[in-house]
Amino acid sequence: MVRCAKCGYLSRRNPHGKIVDVDEGPRQTGVSPWALFCLVQKADLRTEIKEKGPEVAICRDRECDGHTVWLQGLSPKDHRDMEIIREQQKLNQAQRENDRAWQEDRRREDRQNRKEDLEWQAQRATLGQKQWAREHRLQKHQLLIVGIVGTIVLAVTQIVAALLSK
Repeated sequence: MVRCAKCGYLSRRNPHGKIVDVDEGPRQTGVSPWALFCLVQKADLRTEIKEKGPEVAICRDRECDGHTVWLQGLSPKDHRDMEIIREQQKLNQAQRENDRAWQEDRRREDRQNRKEDLEWQAQRATLGQKQWAREHRLQKHQLLIVGIVGTIVLAVTQIVAALLSK
């Protein structure tokens, strides 16, 4: 529960029409020569002051989601600007946290992808080595067969040549 008397948005207009802060005296009593109002319009103080009296309207406990702590010397607009800055800082912090989480997710995914790539490359290398070994064995067998066939052809040629020369 909060009170308008302790809120930085409790305002009045000076004789020149400028919105200014309400001094300590009117905050305690609710009595002011100027019309008091809520800068962010969370409470209809003009109506409440007419119906219930200034002290009750200003000093009663109420639920208000727009309340901000009164800092003497700051105008209601200064209080609002401070609140806007606070909200912006919260949003910026939340955005930074979201960005950090997103970056961490990307890093985690990148590490996982790199690991999978390395595993894939290792499998390719292993498969490549196995395939090379298989092809090498095949080439050895082919060379052996060619050598045997060549030797047989050479031997048959020599036998035929020897038979023909007799």
